[in-house]
Parts: sequence; C-alpha cells; structure tokens
Amino acid sequence: MRALPAALSDFLFEENLHSEARARRLLETLSGTIRTLRAAGVEVVALKGAALAFFHYPDPGLRPMGDLDLLLRDPRDLARATEALTGAGWRALFDTPRHRVFAREDEHVSRPATEDPDNPIRLEIHTSFRLPVLGRVYDASAELRSGAATRDLDGVEVSIAAGPSLVRHLLFHAAEDFAGRGIRGIQAYDFRLLARASGKLNPEISSNEKERAAAPLLFAAEAIERLFPNTFEEVFLKSLGGGVSDTLRERASRVPPLRYTRPARGWSRTLLTLVEGPLPKARFLAHTLFPALGEVKANAAPDASGLALASAYIRVLARRVTRTFRI
Repeated sequence: MRALPAALSDFLFEENLHSEARARRLLETLSGTIRTLRAAGVEVVALKGAALAFFHYPDPGLRPMGDLDLLLRDPRDLARATEALTGAGWRALFDTPRHRVFAREDEHVSRPATEDPDNPIRLEIHTSFRLPVLGRVYDASAELRSGAATRDLDGVEVSIAAGPSLVRHLLFHAAEDFAGRGIRGIQAYDFRLLARASGKLNPEISSNEKERAAAPLLFAAEAIERLFPNTFEEVFLKSLGGGVSDTLRERASRVPPLRYTRPARGWSRTLLTLVEGPLPKARFLAHTLFPALGEVKANAAPDASGLALASAYIRVLARRVTRTFRI
C-alpha cells in the first residue's frame, strides 16, 4: 500500500492525539458530572455518544461528540440538578422542550471543526427523550430509564442506555436527523458498530409505532442501510415497510442521507412530501416553521433577553417562512 504524503500523515497523527486527549477530557467531565449530581441526590442515564464511546468503541477517541447527553431518572430533579451543576462551575444556557443545556463559564473554541480537547463540552440534561419527527412523536424515555445498565467508568458507577432501549433511542434520533439536516456519519456508523458486535439489528418497535408512525423510522433505517448494508435484519425492515407506501419509500430513497450533502434550500418542502395525512403535515409544518425560544437563543441570539430575544425570534421565524415557501 502506498504511504500517505508526509504532510497528511503528520496531520492525521496530530489529530489522533487531539482526539485521544479530548476523549480523556470527556471521560473526566462525565465522571465528574455523575459525582456532582449524585452528591445532590440526582441520578441520570447516559445517552448516545456518552453511552457508546466509553462502552462500545474500542477507543473512546474514535467517537467524536460535542456534548454529553444525560437523562434524568426523575424529570422533577431538573431544578436540583441545575443548582448542583451551577455550584460546580456550569451555567444554564437555554431550555428546549426536552432538555436544559449547560456550558462552562470559561469555554472557548480553540480550533473550529476539530476534536481539540480545549473546544467546548456542553451538558444536555434531559427531562425526556420525546422527539417530533415528520408529524409523528416518538418517546423512548420510559424504556431508557427501565432498560439502563450500570457500568464502571473510571471508578464511578454510571447508568447507560443499553440493550434494546439503546438501539431504539438511536433509531428515533436518526429518524429526527434524517428529517432535518441529515444523519451524521459517525451517527450512522454507531449502528454498524453495534451490528458487528451482536449481529444485524432488530430494534424493538411497538405495534402502534409500526402501524401509525413507521415511515420516518423506515426512512432512517433504509438510509443507514444505503451507507452500511446488512446493518438491520430484513425482517425488521419488512415489518416497518408494510405500512408505508412504495411512493413514499421511493421519495425517501432520493433524499441524500448524510448531513452536509443536501442543498441549502428547499428541504422543508421536500420533506413535506414524505408526510402522509393532513394532521401529520400540519404538525410537521408547525414544528418546522416555529422555532423553540431556546433554539433561537442558542443559535441566533445567545446573549439576548426580553425585547431583543423577541426581535430575534421574529427574524428567525420570518426566514423560516420565506425559505419554506420559496418557489
């Protein structure tokens, strides 16, 4: 095999060291956060990358992530968790319908778009894992709590999403991203990694979800299959496909699966064609057009409040309406 050019080889070697250092910082942040919350009587379940990187990947540095997702065992503990984290040097940035996001007071971006250990790490403290997707709603909260497993993390006991509930919540999240900006590459590879470890995946989906909300899950699963064939059991894909028209499946198959591969404009209208029924279409449009206040604060006006935040909300809403209905 021909060797890589020296400059590229040196760059990749340096980036590998940075990723390893960031993984160590993520581990320290996760274990320290668990200790802080536990001291305040708050228990959580580690989700997504926080569960995968340290317990499924051969090297945590191979699983990049910008935040740590933690689901409260008891959603009523949000105020107590906030008080504990604030005392440990975190500050609450904004809320969404399902989580509160925390940042360090001294965070800064050392190197954009890299896995630099000094780049920010955010905490997302979830009260639920309820996701609106293409006019449907998926909620894996109860299964994530009841199906959690306890593991040792650097001397700290941590509950993590595990077994069928892990795959279920990853699929729900992939469906949300497919119906948004697209699935991240590492997110798709998570499924491939799990399939290699335990065989083709056959997530547990309720009969109600298969009958009434199968389409977004099928779109995401088939998108992942396009990237990594033989990730899901054929029987699982067939069980979802029975309630989805061939027309919808064909339309979804033309949608680029990965983030950053879609044109900048026109995707709200394209995704609307994947929604069947007037009520789901109305829900999808409402979710697409009307941003959450926390989303506006995070992405458009991080330091705004009062009238300034209201003005930013109106600007974001106007842009979304314009882009959605632009011909």
